[in-house]
Amino acid sequence: MTGQPTDISDIAEVEFYDFVMYWDNRASFPTPRETLGRWLGPAKNVGSAMTAKILKENGQVGPMSTYRPLSEEEKKRHEVLNDMTKFDAAVEKELGEPLTVADIRRDQPDILTPDIEVYEDDFEGTMPLAQEDEATPEDYDQYVNAEVQFPHGDQVHMGKVKHQVRGLSSMVAAVLTVSCSLME
Repeated sequence: MTGQPTDISDIAEVEFYDFVMYWDNRASFPTPRETLGRWLGPAKNVGSAMTAKILKENGQVGPMSTYRPLSEEEKKRHEVLNDMTKFDAAVEKELGEPLTVADIRRDQPDILTPDIEVYEDDFEGTMPLAQEDEATPEDYDQYVNAEVQFPHGDQVHMGKVKHQVRGLSSMVAAVLTVSCSLME
């Protein structure tokens, strides 16, 4: 809306349900503070802009602002792969088996995204440019006698539309003659 680029940092670093490492403040020695979790998306209206909802091994979801995605090297390490398998097993034990598309189709067929045929033009070649309706002088009659305010430098001027001016080829120009007086 403002013409400024949107900050998408909170959704650009990690994909939905990816493994992440988050900082667990409640962990005590010898448990490592950096803990494995699953990223569930941004936590809106909680903490900083980068706060995310993280699924913990016990099935609970918590807002975490200190997390990072796993590196490609970590994803290949045997002990990390074992931790990922244990994590998924613990979540499944706590929350039950994951839903499949077949489960959703069986239980609630109306909530699925419909399959829509991809649109294709049946026209080959270049399309002619759309022609705007030609405006007539009468279309701009509503502006005659309208009072307007407009800035000029550091002052605001008042004016009244006296009449319209036609441009080339008898097309109505967007130029309106305004008699101005300095706004008091």
